[in-house]
Amino acid sequence: MNQKKIVLLLAMIAGCFLIPSMTPKAEEYISVCASGCTATTLQEAFERVKASQNTEIKIQLGEGTYDSPTLDFDGMNLSKLTIAGVKGDKTVIRMNADDYIRFTSQDETASAQFNLQNLVFQIELVQEDSVSTHSWTAHSFINLENAKATISSMSISNVAWEYVVTASNGSLNLVDFNVTNAKHGIETMQTEVSFDNINLKGLTNNGIEIQEAGDRNNHLSNITIVGSGNQGDDFLDNDDANIGMYFDQGITDMNNISISNMTGGIVIDKGKAKETWNKITMNNVGYGLYIILPERSEGLIIDNSSFENSKVLVENNANLSPTEAHDVIFKNSKLSYIEINRQEEATNPMIVNALENNTWTKEPMPEENAITHNEKDKILYYTTERQVVTISKAASKALMDIFKDDRAGDISLTWTSGDPNIAYVENGKLIAKAEGSTTLEAKLGDIKTFTIDVDVIQNPHTNASLYLVVGLSVLGLVATATYYVYNEMNKKKRS
Repeated sequence: MNQKKIVLLLAMIAGCFLIPSMTPKAEEYISVCASGCTATTLQEAFERVKASQNTEIKIQLGEGTYDSPTLDFDGMNLSKLTIAGVKGDKTVIRMNADDYIRFTSQDETASAQFNLQNLVFQIELVQEDSVSTHSWTAHSFINLENAKATISSMSISNVAWEYVVTASNGSLNLVDFNVTNAKHGIETMQTEVSFDNINLKGLTNNGIEIQEAGDRNNHLSNITIVGSGNQGDDFLDNDDANIGMYFDQGITDMNNISISNMTGGIVIDKGKAKETWNKITMNNVGYGLYIILPERSEGLIIDNSSFENSKVLVENNANLSPTEAHDVIFKNSKLSYIEINRQEEATNPMIVNALENNTWTKEPMPEENAITHNEKDKILYYTTERQVVTISKAASKALMDIFKDDRAGDISLTWTSGDPNIAYVENGKLIAKAEGSTTLEAKLGDIKTFTIDVDVIQNPHTNASLYLVVGLSVLGLVATATYYVYNEMNKKKRS
């Protein structure tokens, strides 16, 4: 055999060993069923995952009910893990109250994928204090970290952990996700979320909490949250209050959200640019909406929604500059009560807009600055600015110069004067008519907006002129009298 043939033969033999090792491994498939599958129990499948060298694994469960241990995939070198059942609620997993599912990745770029599909979880119902605690702090039934997670077509009941799902530093896509009887529902931290067709029922605490959302594009649609009961109107100082949704940096858009039997409906702390919410409905909720406006926002639009049996509270941020006005726009909605809370140290002119066919369904409530209805359905000014002005009789002053706010001259405002014979407003100006004091107030419908306490004084220049005229007149009289006396004395001398 010549040398070339020997080299070629050796290369072919080496290729038989090298090529398989260079070929990427396909996703490992572990089937679980009563017979004829890779495994017959979830415990066995879990042990196979721990022993596997493959980074992509799918566990496919057949129809039936499976008892499961804690499924903790922390520290495993997995780039993709899928646990799937059969569609139509045909795969049921039974777990003890202190069992849980955890998937964490060491890759902080959150490229690892975790998927749960077509599963029904039945958790043993026990007393709260019988659930053990673990070293990690999430305290949730499903705990995700650094993962691109998708959970679809899944039902869970009787969760004794603090949360049903927690996720941090990644993304969470929930579709057709149902929870019955739990404390908190879902909490995310620095995670991009997309939730669709979510039902959370029988909650004793909060439904959805989205923390540190940042500039992520988060979308929520078709969500129903039902609490265990309304704990009263005041959720701000009530430790037992439950809240449907809490966002600390806003949500890009929400559609078709229903919240019932909660103390608070939606709490948004620091809004996000160009937020649009559609079809938000509250039922037996104390405060349906509580908004703390951010330092910078392009506004919140709420359309086709119902807050007719709950309050809306809008509060501004003290760090806003005087030139930053922020809009909360209600369109085609049913409203009963909007309360505005302007922080004392804030100077910005926040406004609330009510546009296009809103319906107001309740009588005014006693709190100051409450907005209950708007006959003209135009701008609602929530701030009650008050100024004290001293002005000379017959003088005038532009309202813009008094309040540093061009809205004070809005032609939609109705100005009334305590005494129009002393001062009144006309064509955007304060007109002083006579000496004295009075108060002028502006309203839009029944909403008090601007107030001026006016002191009208005599024009000091007018007084000076009067004094000069009087003085000259007196001098004239004195001169005339003196001349008369002098003339009479001369006549006597000549005679």
